[in-house]
Amino acid sequence: MYARTTDRYRRGAALLLVLAVALLVSACGGDSKDGDSGKTGTAPTASTSTNTETAATNTEAVSGKSVFLNNCTICHGQKGTGGNGGPDISSQSDAAHNIEQVSNGGGGMPAFKGQLSDEEIKAVADFVAGGLKS
Repeated sequence: MYARTTDRYRRGAALLLVLAVALLVSACGGDSKDGDSGKTGTAPTASTSTNTETAATNTEAVSGKSVFLNNCTICHGQKGTGGNGGPDISSQSDAAHNIEQVSNGGGGMPAFKGQLSDEEIKAVADFVAGGLKS
């Protein structure tokens, strides 16, 4: 009986994560001309895997690609071209904008500050700015 309750809890948590990420992605690429980036979203509180904890083991540098694959593809797709509610970010070449967007959210995307380390945020922002090529 305990196993069923645990499985039910995990499925519910996974569903909430998917919904939260879908909201995140749908607003990720929004442009804000008036300086208000609509920072109303919140970052997901659950994780689909041990993504950020395993991204940098021992003294290895954080890989922007691994952060992207573990946190962004559910909404932006493997190539960053959108899908599942997330906009196409494959042409987001401004790393500073990407850091701001990932850190603080906006336009429907939740903030990942506090969910990802500053190093992970910079790595994924640079990865996206570099055309999603490692």
